Amino acid sequence: MTDTQLRRLILKRGVRPVAMWLMLVTIVIVWATATDRSVGAFLDQWPGQVIAVIGAAAVVALFGGWLLQRDSWMHHGMLWAAGAWAGVGVTLAVERVSVVSMLIAFCWAGLAAGSWWLEQDGRGRW
Repeated sequence: MTDTQLRRLILKRGVRPVAMWLMLVTIVIVWATATDRSVGAFLDQWPGQVIAVIGAAAVVALFGGWLLQRDSWMHHGMLWAAGAWAGVGVTLAVERVSVVSMLIAFCWAGLAAGSWWLEQDGRGRW
């Protein structure tokens, strides 16, 4: 068990609450962009579809990493989620549709990147 996991187990696996919520919120943006329900027009076009693919890869890596107990998958999922959320933020910044949504997207990107960094701390990296 790492310092980022709860002591309680689900299906005999440690739970990382930040990674779990990151996965869930990324599922929302994947769903919104894949079904043309997102803010602005650009996220409903090809930029949104690219973001949806990256976000879906992040969700698969986060869930698969938890299910199969593979830390490297979790770490990749966190980075991919950071990329997906940064993509949402940049797309909203370019389109200038919703400043609040743009700032929230960048905050999620920062949370995802910070989660990855927290996981790397003490492992001889960074």
